Amino acid sequence: MIALPLGVLADSGFKDGQLIQVTVEDGTIILNSGEQGSTGDNLDGLVAQIHMKALDLFEGDEAARDRWMRSPIRALGWKSPDQMLQSVEDIETLCLVIGRLDRGSFP
Repeated sequence: MIALPLGVLADSGFKDGQLIQVTVEDGTIILNSGEQGSTGDNLDGLVAQIHMKALDLFEGDEAARDRWMRSPIRALGWKSPDQMLQSVEDIETLCLVIGRLDRGSFP
């Protein structure tokens, strides 16, 4: 895991809660919002990140993650997480929801 100071992210133009793809090449950290380049490639990477975050949320229980991914969620406007994997914006929303669930910060 790479921890970056919040100032670095803010200075780079990233928003709070935005998914960021981090790549290290030749000792250089490259931050990518996932909105540049081939949309299909970026979405595939972001979808994989969501599946990993959801698996972490369910402490490695793949069956629980898969059930949750197929279930309508109130915080997602009664869409399932699987239905939110079609655009970068929806994936960012889904990432925020997973983070809130992980922290227990839903009312």
